Amino acid sequence: LGVSDLKMDFGFRSFPEALQMSDKLLKDLFIDCRYVDSSLFDSTFWMPATGKPRCTLERLAAAVFELHTSHAFKPDDSRVDWARTGVEWWVQHCRGGEREKTKDGERLGEKKEIGFHWDKDEEMRCMD
Repeated sequence: LGVSDLKMDFGFRSFPEALQMSDKLLKDLFIDCRYVDSSLFDSTFWMPATGKPRCTLERLAAAVFELHTSHAFKPDDSRVDWARTGVEWWVQHCRGGEREKTKDGERLGEKKEIGFHWDKDEEMRCMD
């Protein structure tokens, strides 16, 4: 298990009940996801720890940050570099149940889905 100087636990944890949401909140998240997963925006976003959320997705990112850090430090903690502290977030949108199609409309392959993966800094990876 990894533990930081700020007593943050990096060991495995699971929160199966964390996303209990109303229908309205789910709808708002879906609308935000469709909006930000377009060519109008960059592919990732940054929510500063001291920033004010501008949309439902940023409220969710801020809540996840709070869940994981509230026991380790408070907003006035001088050990924290607040100019560099926050949450990187992004969305990936795929329609459940769809299968890829050939030009003549024949369905083939497995369902489109986002499989298990490790996130990594792609720009840093390309520097190797």
